[in-house]
Amino acid sequence: MKPYKRNIRASEHFLDAIREIIWKMFGSICTVTRVKMSKDLKYADIYCNFINEESKDIIETSNKQIMNKIKQSWNSKYIPILRIHEEDKS
Repeated sequence: MKPYKRNIRASEHFLDAIREIIWKMFGSICTVTRVKMSKDLKYADIYCNFINEESKDIIETSNKQIMNKIKQSWNSKYIPILRIHEEDKS
């Protein structure tokens, strides 16, 4: 048995992929700090630090484009639905 759960391993892989995709598409408009996957791998909560409100809007409106890029590198039955969250600033 693996030392940690499947959704945690998938989160780490997904974090690397999403960071690379956002960097290539938009440059440094945000920093992806963590990803939390649901147990069934159908949802991905992505936590980001945004430079400003405009960058947050850009990421949220480009959700479908980001998912299409993820399809190319994601080897799973389902492509997770992305839910973008702003990281707590405290």
